[in-house]
Amino acid sequence: MVATIFTNKELKFLRELVRHQVEFMIVGLSAAALQGAPVVTQDVDLWFKNLNSKKLNSALKKLDVSLVPSLGLHPPVFIGNSAELFDIVLTVHGVKDMDKRVSSAKSKK
Repeated sequence: MVATIFTNKELKFLRELVRHQVEFMIVGLSAAALQGAPVVTQDVDLWFKNLNSKKLNSALKKLDVSLVPSLGLHPPVFIGNSAELFDIVLTVHGVKDMDKRVSSAKSKK
């Protein structure tokens, strides 16, 4: 078994996204931690290609998680037991767009 920074409920959330073929990337310090960097973070940043996708909506429904859209300066958020650790990232500055990043991203299923 591989060590992970995630609990079972968080793994369930991520696995459901993968199962529904939702296009997303883990970014930020949590991505660095998964690659072995000696960092500490309190949340996991997820960058989605499309927050309005049917695949994402289907995965969230299966998980009993809701997506609350952004309001003013507040970014969108997930509400639900298995999604408490996850933050939604809308823009990743200093990198190429998601389509260009996906080709070099690591996938672990």
